[in-house]
Parts: sequence; structure tokens; C-alpha cells
Amino acid sequence: MTLTANGATIRRRGSETEHHDLSPADRQEWLDTLDPHLTPDETTRLRAALSRWDAD
Repeated sequence: MTLTANGATIRRRGSETEHHDLSPADRQEWLDTLDPHLTPDETTRLRAALSRWDAD
């Protein structure tokens, strides 16, 4: 899975690639669902980057 400022791309072996447009709230929900194992510093930097995307 790739999560970007504009959407998510999901690739599974043997399946069609899925593309999803995401709103800021959707990105946050995906991030919470994926629950990446990040350090507190990485989490802070990621959330700051998401906020910058939302401001643009």
C-alpha cells in the first residue's frame, strides 16, 4: 500500500491495483487503521507532514 497526499494505492498479488482518492479525514483514518510501528518522533513528523498537505 502507498499512502500519498491525494490518495491510496493498494496492490495485492493476483488482484487488480486499487486507487482511492482520500480526503484529509480519510488519510487520518487509514493511518489509524494501518497503525504503522513508528517512533514518537516519526509519528510527530508524519502528522506534521499531513497537516502541511492539508494546508496546501
